[in-house]
Amino acid sequence: MVIKKLYNYILFRSNNILFSCIYNLRSFLSALLYVLSELESLIVRPNGNPILRKVFLRINNIKFGKCCFFGHGFHLYKSNAQLVIGERVCIGENGGIYLHDDIEIGDDFLAAPGLTINNGSHNIETLEPTSAKIKIGDRVWCGVNVTIVAGANIGDDCVIGANSLVLSDIPARSLAVGIPARIIRQNIRTSSNVWSCYTH
Repeated sequence: MVIKKLYNYILFRSNNILFSCIYNLRSFLSALLYVLSELESLIVRPNGNPILRKVFLRINNIKFGKCCFFGHGFHLYKSNAQLVIGERVCIGENGGIYLHDDIEIGDDFLAAPGLTINNGSHNIETLEPTSAKIKIGDRVWCGVNVTIVAGANIGDDCVIGANSLVLSDIPARSLAVGIPARIIRQNIRTSSNVWSCYTH
């Protein structure tokens, strides 16, 4: 009986150690790939092929389209939530995506440096962590230092002005600016034909 308990204990501990080693190895590889992909982002331009950045995204279970680019200084915090990135997405330098809930970014998304997408928050009374999904439509352009927070839903063909804070829904084909972002013009785009850094 004692030998069986000892055997089970050793088996349990060795499985935990093995799991811990595999988890730590994956974390190490992820960190190494992040550093290498940062170096790569200094050399490869958006219309290039950032292979290491794509491998980094894959091992973090990020779904993305054929063409995507993240400038140097990119930060990714990922919980168990799902990040889905469309085709021909380009995010400038020092961008960050912080997943506490699902985030979906549509095709032809273009962001200047300093973009922050964060769908984590806290209840103001209890400080208990909360989160809400974020959805960004197709052909959206965000200026410098735009912040998009929990619960925001940006429709197709929108432009978000520099230094704006998106807290809520922005309907399709709108120009929104400010803190918080307010719509200052609607029906801004009549065609789905847009410029892409991947075609030049």
